[in-house]
Amino acid sequence: MKAFCLGIDLRKLLSIYVSVYVLLFIAGNLIWILPGLTQPLFILLLFRWSIFFLLFITVFFQNRFKSVLLLLVLLDVLVSFISFFSNFKEVIYFSFLAYWVFGFGVADTVAKTAKTENIDLVVILAGIIAAIIWNLFTWWKGIPSSSSHTLIGGFAGAAIAHAGFNVVNWFKPAKEGDLFPSGVLVVIAFIVLAPLIGMIISYFVSLWLMYSSRKSIYPKLFTIALMLAVAWFLSTVLTP
Repeated sequence: MKAFCLGIDLRKLLSIYVSVYVLLFIAGNLIWILPGLTQPLFILLLFRWSIFFLLFITVFFQNRFKSVLLLLVLLDVLVSFISFFSNFKEVIYFSFLAYWVFGFGVADTVAKTAKTENIDLVVILAGIIAAIIWNLFTWWKGIPSSSSHTLIGGFAGAAIAHAGFNVVNWFKPAKEGDLFPSGVLVVIAFIVLAPLIGMIISYFVSLWLMYSSRKSIYPKLFTIALMLAVAWFLSTVLTP
């Protein structure tokens, strides 16, 4: 796959990006922790950075580089790696802003997979490694999958192996103000329900669009938009 009209292979571009970004990311973090750095701590941090970055890369593979936003971020960081510290400040700023604007609902759900008092570094690393392996396998075989659900399953399996089935938060009733209950069983249920809910909603939306505007120009516009959407899907998503 080529990047825009430049004839650049995105996989080669990714290799350059990985090499540059990992080196700069490690160097930037070492500056902050260098005064109290010890060799075991350095090895632990290096391993942690590598694992989390590898998980980040598998998300790129899962999306087959089709996300324009991710592609723009990749290209921006690649061409501006010299101003890394400026970009690092921007990342911190926008990450902080995103917390106040959008919150961390999905991340909070993943973090509550198991009881925190029974979780240690080994469990976290095992869950992340399992998620990486499964993400790469599904990308390799072309199987649609969710990285968030993979992380939840990875953490749940690692927690069960570490402290038994009771350590997993299987089900919690909905609290005041919550729309749904929480827990791993609810996540599993919505893996099945989400496609069905989307299908039902889209069915009624389509009926409303088609039957509420029979005598106007909207059906023609809807048909044209649908044809363009199908053409875009066939030319981009299904094109290797």
